[in-house]
Order: sequence, then structure tokens, then C-alpha cells
Amino acid sequence: MRTATNARDLAPRGDSGRLTVMTSDASETPDEAPPRLPGLIFDAERRFHIHAAALLQEQGLTLTEWTALAIIWEDGQPRSSADLARKAYVSAQAMGQVLTTLEERSLIQRTPDPSHGRRLLVELTQEGLDLVDRCQEVLRVAEKRFLEPLSRREKEFFLSLLEACVTDAAGQHLTDDPAV
Repeated sequence: MRTATNARDLAPRGDSGRLTVMTSDASETPDEAPPRLPGLIFDAERRFHIHAAALLQEQGLTLTEWTALAIIWEDGQPRSSADLARKAYVSAQAMGQVLTTLEERSLIQRTPDPSHGRRLLVELTQEGLDLVDRCQEVLRVAEKRFLEPLSRREKEFFLSLLEACVTDAAGQHLTDDPAV
């Protein structure tokens, strides 16, 4: 087995979860090989979310509820329900139900937007901020477990490559709306 020189040489093999060096068929150029990225991203997201959802459930949250709280926290400013729905990839109706649940639990509050008569802005309450802090800690556990097969350098390299791809996709104006 040859030594991997970069993250492109590494790929999961089988159900062991361990990384091995992948070599392509000598007759296949990278452009001719079947696309692997969609399946790998889907599988990685699904496996991570299953574990994360279980940890969040222990905190009394669904993955969608956590996503809404995290978006509000990350932005650091009140958001409209429509903005949250777009960023969370859910319908406006689904987000409305999530926000009602979070409001009933005193995790968020909705206040009228001073610049728009009918729109309500959503912000975290202190109780919501405290829950976000706790959830971030438990999600660090999920992330650590997911990245466990990698060395510290490989983790940093992997995350930097993923961030570069996401940033580049945003720079290319690859939108959340596939019709655009």
C-alpha cells in the first residue's frame, strides 16, 4: 500500500470505518471515474446526523429545532421566520411550527420588526442561549467521534478542505435554490 500524500488519496473502505489509500484503475482518468462526492457527502451527513440527533434529543431538541437555534446564535441578530426557513432548508410552515415549539419552551422570543409592520423577528432568550451552549458541548462529542479515524493533522486538513469547497461554492453563487 502506498502512502497518502493528500486528502484526495484517502477514502473510506468497507464498513470498518478506517481510512485506506484509494487507487483508481490505471485505465480510468479522474474525469472518467464515477462521481463519488454526492454519495460520500450524503452518507457522511446521514451518519453524523443520526448520532447528533440522539445527543440533541437528550437535550430535548430535534435536529431542526437545534438548527433554528444555531442559526439565530451564529448570526447574532434577530432573524425573520422566512430567513430561518431558507437557511435551515425547511418550508416556512415547518419553521413556523418549530418556532412555536421553541417559543412555548421560552427558548426564543418573537418581537415586531420595527422596519416592517407585519414581520416578526426571532431572537434567543437567556434560556435559549444556555441551551445552545450545552448543545455545542454535546455536538463536540459527535464531531470528535465522527472524526476519530483521522489524526489531528488529517482532521485539520479535512476540515480546511471542506471549508474551502463550501466557501468556493458560495463564491460561485451556488445557491440554496436549485432553480436559480
